[in-house]
Parts: sequence; C-alpha cells; structure tokens
Amino acid sequence: VVQLATPTPAALAEAARDARHATHAATRKVVKKAVKETMSNLYYACADKFDEDESYEGKALLATLLKVVKKETSPALKAIDAKLADAIAAEDDAAAERAAKAEADANAELDAATAKAQAD
Repeated sequence: VVQLATPTPAALAEAARDARHATHAATRKVVKKAVKETMSNLYYACADKFDEDESYEGKALLATLLKVVKKETSPALKAIDAKLADAIAAEDDAAAERAAKAEADANAELDAATAKAQAD
C-alpha cells in the first residue's frame, strides 16, 4: 500500500491566505507608487500654469487648478489600472509556478513511493 501526503484543509487555507497576502502587498506597492507619481505629475502640471512672481485671484486660481486636476485624473487612473493588471498577472504567474512546483513535488513523491513499493 502506497500512502501519499495529502494537503490538510489547514495547509490549503494557509496557502490561500498566503496568496491573498501576496496579492494585497503587490497591490499596495503599485497603488503607493502610482499615487506618488500622480501627485508629482499634478504638482508639475500646476507649476507650469503659474508664475512664481505673479499674484492670482481666488476664482482664477481655483478654475486653473480644476482644469489641471481634470486633465491629470484620467491618465492617472488609466496608469493605475494598467499597473494593477500587470501586478495581478505577475502574482497569477507566481501562483501558477507554485502550483506547478507543488504538483511536481507530489508526482516525485508518488514516483518514489511507487518505486519503493515495487522494490519491496
């Protein structure tokens, strides 16, 4: 009789939790970087609209800021979506690699157990 190690429900739950944590960490990293880039782009876009030596009326200032924010928002959201999609795809690839390794390890264990059983 060949006995194989099968994953316990606890081990499966731990693997799922680890995958969620990895995805969450990757998402946080992407969003953090994207927010920094967006704020930097927004600052420089605003800086291009104003002269340091000029004074501006409140309404004119707000109108210009609104235009800049509107102009910068759509590209920023598209960039975040693209970066998140890339991060998710990378994590999916890593998860597939881990699953393939686990399957290969299980097959190797089965082959070893079969060979031992045949030798006995």
